[in-house]
Amino acid sequence: MRSVFADEYNLVSIQCDYFGLEFMQHSPLPESLYNFNDMGIMQALDNLTAIGIVEQILKDNNLNFNAGKVIAYGHSHGAYLAYLLNVLSP
Repeated sequence: MRSVFADEYNLVSIQCDYFGLEFMQHSPLPESLYNFNDMGIMQALDNLTAIGIVEQILKDNNLNFNAGKVIAYGHSHGAYLAYLLNVLSP
């Protein structure tokens, strides 16, 4: 979907490998203080950080973009994160 959206609708699309991704859809993995299964706030913050970094790259390269039109999209857990992003940064 990223390439389809980017090419057909002139969008910048991002896929974030967020904190705890390796815990999703795998057999149980050992957790530690440095790597644990957080299925929410930390993943949403990773996505917000990725958006902020890409926004800064666009600005640094003098590329025009509409910062007022950011789309968060996902399926299942990704949709949950999209809703959480909207709560954290409407």
